[in-house]
Amino acid sequence: MVVKMRKLLGTLLLLALVGYAGAQEIWVAPSIVREDAPVIVHVDATKIYRVMVFDKFGNLAFDKEFKPTEHQGMIEWWGETNGGRKVDSGQYKLIVLEKDPSGYFAKKLDTWIAVFR
Repeated sequence: MVVKMRKLLGTLLLLALVGYAGAQEIWVAPSIVREDAPVIVHVDATKIYRVMVFDKFGNLAFDKEFKPTEHQGMIEWWGETNGGRKVDSGQYKLIVLEKDPSGYFAKKLDTWIAVFR
C-alpha cells in the first residue's frame, strides 16, 4: 500500500511539473541588470518576439523585434536604450510579445525588472 501511494504521489508530482513547465513557456532569470550581467528572457527558440522595456513613468526605453536566428531561445537586455545609452538604476516594466502566424503580436509576459548601476 505504501509503495503504491509513493508511486501515485510521484506520478502526480511529475504531471504537475510537466504542466507547470508547459504553462511557463516564457520566463525571466535573472530579473536584475547589473554591469556584468543582463536580464535574460527565456523563450521558444522557433518564434519571433518583440521585447519592450518601459521606465516607471511609462517612457519607452527599449523596443526590438527578435527573429529566431537572433535569440536562439534566450533574449538578453543589458540595460541600454535602442540608441545604446545605459538606463539609470531603477525599476522597469518588461513586456514580451510573441508573433503569431498571421503576423500579429500577442502579449506573453508582463513583469517588473530592476537595473542596478
